[in-house]
Amino acid sequence: MTAGSSVVKITAKTALKGNWLRCIAAGMVFIVSAMAVSLTAQLLYHSAGTVCYSAAFILLSVFILAPLFIGTLRYFWRMLFGVKDSVSSVFYYFSSRFDYLRALKLTVGMFVRFGLTAVALNIPYYLVQLVSSSWFYDWFDMARPIWTANLQPLAMILRIVASVGVFFTMIRYYAAPMLFVADDNINVAEAFHTSSVIAKVGAIDFVYLCFSFLGWIILSVFVFPLMVTFPYMMTAYLVHTRFAVAQYNKHIEQSDSAVDTFAEGF
Repeated sequence: MTAGSSVVKITAKTALKGNWLRCIAAGMVFIVSAMAVSLTAQLLYHSAGTVCYSAAFILLSVFILAPLFIGTLRYFWRMLFGVKDSVSSVFYYFSSRFDYLRALKLTVGMFVRFGLTAVALNIPYYLVQLVSSSWFYDWFDMARPIWTANLQPLAMILRIVASVGVFFTMIRYYAAPMLFVADDNINVAEAFHTSSVIAKVGAIDFVYLCFSFLGWIILSVFVFPLMVTFPYMMTAYLVHTRFAVAQYNKHIEQSDSAVDTFAEGF
């Protein structure tokens, strides 16, 4: 177990004290960019259809929005250590080809893991949907069995189970962005692997932390409060992962001590 949600939130508020205006400005860069991406995709939806909308939204999110999010996360991470970067530093990963490709490797890795996990866990749902679809039987010139009309509740249950499975699979990588911005030399694969190990210690506490922000998230639907909630949640996430990493390191040190003691006794 790591630090509780109340401790994380208090620490986050302490870190933000005196930095609120700069952090709000940095957060707004990402928020406005996300709105611009959403608006662009919506315009394509009305002019070119669903396929163009989906393609534009995915491409803009992966190649522009995600690296910008990582840069914003880096801004807040450095703020925790008293570094007063300019707001423009949220574009850090766009400053050079090397840094951009490195951030892109992280974001693409996250999207690919999410996509493959979602597809794999939704296979039973897709099969039920296929069996219960009239076009499937029309294709083979067959009469649709009556019992297939009762499969929709099963499909809904399978969809919910798959969604829960995707969530608990992807939660393994929740610390990867923090590890990435904390060490400019860390290998992306190492960040994912270390995160999956750290998640064994801190994932449950991270879920509790997310639920503790539920009220703030609902409030953010009105957009304007997002100016405050976004920096608060970003800082809380980083504080929590710091505690999780410290707990993990403590566990490793205890394991090494136990091994040394055993070796001496042997």
